[in-house]
Amino acid sequence: MIELSRRDARRLAVQAQLLAAPQPRGLLEVFAHLDGVQAGMTAYVAPNADLLCHSRIAGYRPSDLDALVDSGSLVELRGT
Repeated sequence: MIELSRRDARRLAVQAQLLAAPQPRGLLEVFAHLDGVQAGMTAYVAPNADLLCHSRIAGYRPSDLDALVDSGSLVELRGT
C-alpha cells in the first residue's frame, strides 16, 4: 500500500491531467496522454474538448482541433 499526503495526492492528480508545468507541446500530446475527451457541448460556454485544450495549451485555437480531425490525426466519435 502506498500512502500519500493530501498535498502529494493533489499534486499527482494535477500532473496526471496535464494541468501543471511544463505545458503539453500540442493537441496530439494531450489527446494521446488522456486517451479520450468528451466532445459534448457545455451549455453557454464551449465544447468540452475546447475547454480542455484551452486549459492545457497556451494559444490554443478551436480551428487547430478541427484541422486534426479533418486530417484524420484525431477521430471524433459521436455516441448517443
